[in-house]
Amino acid sequence: WLVDFMISRGINNFIPHAFNCKENDEDSPPYFYEGGKNPSFTAFGTLMKYTSELCEIFTGGQTTVNAAVLYHADAEWSGLPFLAIDEVCKYLTERQINFDVVPEYDIEYADERGVHTKYADYAMLIVPYRKYFKPELKKKLEKCSDAWVMVNKSDLKKEQKFLEKLRRNVSYRLEKSDKNLRIYEYIKNGETRYFVFNEGLSAIENKLFTERFGYY
Repeated sequence: WLVDFMISRGINNFIPHAFNCKENDEDSPPYFYEGGKNPSFTAFGTLMKYTSELCEIFTGGQTTVNAAVLYHADAEWSGLPFLAIDEVCKYLTERQINFDVVPEYDIEYADERGVHTKYADYAMLIVPYRKYFKPELKKKLEKCSDAWVMVNKSDLKKEQKFLEKLRRNVSYRLEKSDKNLRIYEYIKNGETRYFVFNEGLSAIENKLFTERFGYY
């Protein structure tokens, strides 16, 4: 479950922690090995094989991320009212909108195409509510007000218009909304792959429509 949780969010590089090949090491317990005598070692191997296979599938390509969420550090340090990113991230996640969290110093400028950072371009920047707005950041964003939006708690209780813009370049949609589904779109070697993960506690019946293949 934890591997699926991370793969569905774009993490594709894992390092097993506290794995010790030495037997009877009192200084650093072996945890998963102990010369193969640890009862959990077989299950651990199965988990690592599954993880390795997924990482191979979702490495060497690129994903589609249209949304950037502005990290709230500067707003919190100001001592003025602000909204942390947690609720905004939850709002987007439950609507199958993949996003990156970006700091203020990575943002370079905004135009009619969206917001541009040092490392990627985004259709829209979502700013959790903040009373304090650094002048330098405001200057970078003032050239295109359509490229970013500030949201508060009340905004997150209903569907927002900016969701339409964020879904515009995504090649999939669900037949019916479901807050427990995660969809990770990945393009590799000219093929588009979809990793679909149910984070809920019960089975889900739904249809995933794609531009190319109709639906699965």
